[in-house]
Amino acid sequence: MCLLGAPLPKSRYVGSEIHGKENLVHLRYPVSGNQVNNWDDVELMWQHIFSELLKIEPDEHPLLVTAPVTGRTEKDNDTLAILLFETFIAPRAFVASPAVLSLYASGRSTGLVVDSGHNQTTCVPVYEGFPLASATHTLRLGGGEVTEHLGSILSQPGLDQSVMKEVKERFCHVALDPYRECVRGEKGWETQRYTLPDGKVVSIGTEAFRAPEPLFAPFLGLPNTVQRVIGAADRDVRERLWGDIVLTGGNTLLPGFAERLGQDVKPMVPHGVKMGMSTVVDPRTAAWRGGSMLSSLSTFRDMCIPYKEYDEYGPVLLRRKCLGVSL
Repeated sequence: MCLLGAPLPKSRYVGSEIHGKENLVHLRYPVSGNQVNNWDDVELMWQHIFSELLKIEPDEHPLLVTAPVTGRTEKDNDTLAILLFETFIAPRAFVASPAVLSLYASGRSTGLVVDSGHNQTTCVPVYEGFPLASATHTLRLGGGEVTEHLGSILSQPGLDQSVMKEVKERFCHVALDPYRECVRGEKGWETQRYTLPDGKVVSIGTEAFRAPEPLFAPFLGLPNTVQRVIGAADRDVRERLWGDIVLTGGNTLLPGFAERLGQDVKPMVPHGVKMGMSTVVDPRTAAWRGGSMLSSLSTFRDMCIPYKEYDEYGPVLLRRKCLGVSL
């Protein structure tokens, strides 16, 4: 993080260290969606986690990290491997898909994971612990876009995103029937009022359900993406994917999200196939909890890439060994 205001004791701050200094620094995000923006910042962030939060030496513990199924370049894979084994000297390491780990947190190893986070929403079909990369699809729509859209329709486009995010989380919901809700709004919608930090008061009416609507847009939205992803998977696993659609990611906490997605997807399910849909407990931390389950297995050590094996074969082992695993 680059300083903007008065001198501070350190030149960079990570994570919660920023609290109380927001007006004195320039914020930089090492990761955005599936993309790493700055690997040097990732290294700094990991170092902070190991030394300040976990208080461990990384060369004394096996490391489990998450990485998306798609969107990683060969250079990204190589840099990640170098960071794990050459910078932090991990004795063993494993790279897992966050979608797979979220599925484990729900008690499953096969299903369609719909992961709707801040920057994007990704649909990942998983079969017996292995993500099907060729059928995976990502929408560049997530909670951040909902927040921006809310600011736009409230005529507050320049408002600080953290403030608008609070407004979204307090008032927004997903409507089962947005057309009917709009008709109700025209007849007189009971508005709610929110006082902004500058003292200005905004009234929130139909904006509360209009903000998330781009997620469910016809043809380009999430329901059609679910159908497309399952249809792209092998025919013999499609029925199991329809039967276990698992929602995760903080954006799925919007009230009505699961109900609307289930309603819109149900007509797309093939005749005679039963659809099942559920939201994991605490979807913001599902991947971490799944990782905790995986790393606690007695077999986890054997899943990992040992340092000596990496030293012999190099970064290619990440692509060869870290595809998926069945619990």
